[in-house]
Amino acid sequence: MKIHNTYFRHANIKFASLLLVTAVSFSSLNTAFATSRKSQAQDAKKTAESNLNSVNNSINNITTKQQQLQKEINALDADLVELLVNMDILSDELAEKRLEIEQANKDLKAAQKTETEQYERMKKRIRYMYESGDDTLLEALLGATSMSDFLNRVNYCTVYDYDREQLEVYKQTKQEVIDLKAQLLNEQSEMEEMQDNYKLQEADLKEMVAQKESTMDDFASQLSQAKILATQ
Repeated sequence: MKIHNTYFRHANIKFASLLLVTAVSFSSLNTAFATSRKSQAQDAKKTAESNLNSVNNSINNITTKQQQLQKEINALDADLVELLVNMDILSDELAEKRLEIEQANKDLKAAQKTETEQYERMKKRIRYMYESGDDTLLEALLGATSMSDFLNRVNYCTVYDYDREQLEVYKQTKQEVIDLKAQLLNEQSEMEEMQDNYKLQEADLKEMVAQKESTMDDFASQLSQAKILATQ
């Protein structure tokens, strides 16, 4: 009986020792596992923070580019508005210039008509003078190729001063109208050329604005994706 008790006592001691060793080993394993998990968690946190910083930097960079691009778009819009205003002004000026040219055409026709009428009246008076016996005037009248040639052929003293002065006035008036019309046509041509240039500038500005707005849309898409990543 004593031997049996001794056996059980030794067995209990061994079992207790085994339990103690097992408990210690399990505790050590738990500690090691916990340490490993903590280290992994810390590494994951650092990685996440690094990624978040990277994403935030990307967001700030995109936002800065958006702001700069918006300034460029605003500047182009301002240029476009100014150009459109100038185009409207030029269009009005062109309309006025066409009216001036139209009036110049009327004035020229009137001057030509008056000059012709005055010339015809003078010829009638000269014919009357011829019929009264002045052969020199008839020769000058028949040999003249133009009104200017006629006036040069006719002796100044044999033509009424009034007729000669009036013809000179009408000739000068007609020439002034011709010169004015030429000037107006030249100004019209320059204005039409300017109008064509304005249209080209308008097309270029609109194309530039469209390109920058497309880039702005790309930035908006990038910014949206970056914010999603930051949230994650």
